[in-house]
Amino acid sequence: MLLSTPRAILPRGSLQEDFVRIKRGLVAVLAGAGAAIVAPMAGSASAATVATYNVWQWNVAGQKIHDNSTTDGLITVAANSIRNRGADFASFNEICWDQYKAMQSNLRASGWPEDVENFSRFEETYPSGHASTCGGDSLGIALFSQKPMGTALRYTLPDDGRTEKRKMLCAPLTALPHLVFCTTHITGSSKLAGVEVSAAFAGGCAACS
Repeated sequence: MLLSTPRAILPRGSLQEDFVRIKRGLVAVLAGAGAAIVAPMAGSASAATVATYNVWQWNVAGQKIHDNSTTDGLITVAANSIRNRGADFASFNEICWDQYKAMQSNLRASGWPEDVENFSRFEETYPSGHASTCGGDSLGIALFSQKPMGTALRYTLPDDGRTEKRKMLCAPLTALPHLVFCTTHITGSSKLAGVEVSAAFAGGCAACS
């Protein structure tokens, strides 16, 4: 799934609906102190500051479809799409470590990030050490941001019994620490999907507090 959608910063109720609607590839821009994402301006109870961000997301199936390749066109296509669509944030599901590093190199070389040393984060969901997966390296989820990011926040979601663990990875913007970008790859199990979505939303709100 490739998702590239301009998203206005919305009140929490609308964001909750997004979490329910977007199942396997769950991406959210979260802000505020776990309450509303529209933040009132100082001195006014009714006025609000609203910003819009382009969020880009793709489950690339880095091992299953691309066999850990960094030269089969995946990196070029993904990086070009991020740039051409004017993405502020980009996230990946099922991306191998080598592919993550290749994406870093491509975006860095093109001048996409403002800070070439601080624009991406990775979280392992399938452990390294398995020769048949990602050449023995990690499989995971990743975030990329045009603007510098702060310390990553990492959450483990309810376990569905598979080797691939369900995680959520978040990071705030350095200049706007109340604005937090998160991605996750939830289970395909209908019994646990709702539980994981709820846990992801709770973690996202905690990240904003």
